[in-house]
Amino acid sequence: MATTRMEERVSHAFGLSSIPVSPSFENRLSVPYGGVMLLLPFLLSCGLLSYREHYTEREGCYSFSHHLITLSFAILLRIKSNEQFKPYNPGEIGKLAGYERIPEIKTIRGMISELTSQKKCSDWGKDLSIQWTEPDMPALYYVDGHVQVYHGYPAELGKQHVSRQRLCLPRMMEFWITGFFFYYLGGDIPLTPVASMVTGHP
Repeated sequence: MATTRMEERVSHAFGLSSIPVSPSFENRLSVPYGGVMLLLPFLLSCGLLSYREHYTEREGCYSFSHHLITLSFAILLRIKSNEQFKPYNPGEIGKLAGYERIPEIKTIRGMISELTSQKKCSDWGKDLSIQWTEPDMPALYYVDGHVQVYHGYPAELGKQHVSRQRLCLPRMMEFWITGFFFYYLGGDIPLTPVASMVTGHP
């Protein structure tokens, strides 16, 4: 799909502007995948764009806001990796976030690298947890544990039998702690400290 906001794109390409392009929504009919836009208010109310309190905004045509909204819609569309964007029309996905098209795959990878290089994920996640827990503290938590095979770099992790592969392999424990909100813990974590954290008793 060709671009329609040529002046803004040319000014960014030649370094005449560093301010990200603002989204623009228009009345359209038969927008593919338009149903995901119904969930945008819920994503915003959960703090999707509260990253601005922790991250420094990037310079260029696409902002982090556009990037996070696009990735959120991708998850709702069950697009699990950057490469899975390829079968989709970039213009159709771009309209959902208020742009003429989504960036190229290499640009998406670069924006993810820019986000992660600032190393603010833990601070942002902590503030989101506080935001979610302040209205109503749940009296009951549901703890769901899973064993995941570790495929990363060499690490000193314990091994556990994996029935699907019939082998003892390095493993990580994942715990999903759910009330009206959820926490996620991952790593070489035994169950006792998790239970202590939830119940407040050793």
